[in-house]
Amino acid sequence: MIDSSYPALTREIVRARASVIAAPRASGGYRRLLAEAGFREVSVAGVVGFLGGEPFVRELSDVAVRIGAVSVEEGEVWMAEQVERGDCVAVPQFLASGVV
Repeated sequence: MIDSSYPALTREIVRARASVIAAPRASGGYRRLLAEAGFREVSVAGVVGFLGGEPFVRELSDVAVRIGAVSVEEGEVWMAEQVERGDCVAVPQFLASGVV
C-alpha cells in the first residue's frame, strides 16, 4: 500500500513494477514445492514488510518510466512527493517453512 496524492499515477507505477517481476505468482506454489521435495509440516505465512527511502521509491519510478508507463515528469513528481512524505510502503511477502 502506498499513500499518495496521485492515486491513479501510483497505480500505474505499481503496475509497471509488478510487470517486470520474473515470476509474480511463484509464492502460490511454495507449499507444493516444499511438500514434493520431502518436507513435512509445510506452512506458508503472509507477512508485511515495510520499505521506504529515496532509493526504493526511485526504483519504482524509474521502472515505470523505463517501460513507458509514465512520463519522466510524472515519475519525478511522484517520487518527490514520496520522498517528502517519508512514508514507508507496505509490501506483502510470503514465508514458507517445513521440517526435513
